[in-house]
Amino acid sequence: MICAGALLWLQALTARCQTEVPELQYSIDTGNILIGDLVTLQVTLSNIPDNALAVLPDYESVLRTGAEFVNIIASDTISGPGSYSIRQQIGLSAYEAGTYWIPAMEFQVQEANGTWTVLRSDSIRLTVATVEVDTTQAIKDIKDIIPATSSYWLQYAIAALLLVLAAAIAVWKRKMLRNLFRKQPVTAAPSPARRQTLSEKYQGALLRLRERNYIEAGLYKEYYSELSDILRSYISEKFELPAPELTTQELLKRSKRIAILKRYRSDIKTVLMMADMAKFAKAQANEASASTDMKLVADFIQSTSKNGSAASDV
Repeated sequence: MICAGALLWLQALTARCQTEVPELQYSIDTGNILIGDLVTLQVTLSNIPDNALAVLPDYESVLRTGAEFVNIIASDTISGPGSYSIRQQIGLSAYEAGTYWIPAMEFQVQEANGTWTVLRSDSIRLTVATVEVDTTQAIKDIKDIIPATSSYWLQYAIAALLLVLAAAIAVWKRKMLRNLFRKQPVTAAPSPARRQTLSEKYQGALLRLRERNYIEAGLYKEYYSELSDILRSYISEKFELPAPELTTQELLKRSKRIAILKRYRSDIKTVLMMADMAKFAKAQANEASASTDMKLVADFIQSTSKNGSAASDV
């Protein structure tokens, strides 16, 4: 009996050790650069369960001193059997010589059962050198202005060209005067095209999404992908935020700074979090929640676009 119990305990321990847990890789492509050069920070968060949500740090707010944040060069989500990975490349630069430390950052993974896994990177040293200037070379004097040689044939060519141009203008004016005094038929002036409002533009986009019948077909990933794009594009055009380029966490953080967005922050969070789960974690929604999320977006657009902001002509 003791041997059997020990064997069961050993099998359970082996199975647990074989279970993949989220892993973090955090590195730069080089530790020595010149002033103004670009260094790439490589971030890979792997072994994320399909039903889990990854929360990434706000790089722009963390990387404020020393090696300065430039932009997110690339961001890819790679699906695997039972899990997925997120790979990102962040561009950094520095404009003063010295030694800097890229700070440690926290990456979090929330599993479906509510368990949080926190991964923390190590800080990375970066040395920035000045551009060397050779001061041993002799300083040379600036040369005097060299007078240009004149050519009479060029002057004659320019004069002939001007005469031809003047004759063409005279013929054109004469023709225009003849057309002006001719009797022209009276036509009604066309009415100017009405500019479409932001509400009409994006409510129309929601209507076209509804007509694709993604919900009835069970295509929730495609449905939430388009619903998220509509919401982000509206926020970008209405409130001048780069919403399509921001992660959900970054967008929610910036929405706190705008009063009207802060009022609807809970609805925005509900839709975008569900969209992330449907797109990256392959979570299955249902018809009721999908319809409710579309109504949240429609009501948000209707309420915040009452000022009559106009979109581009369509």
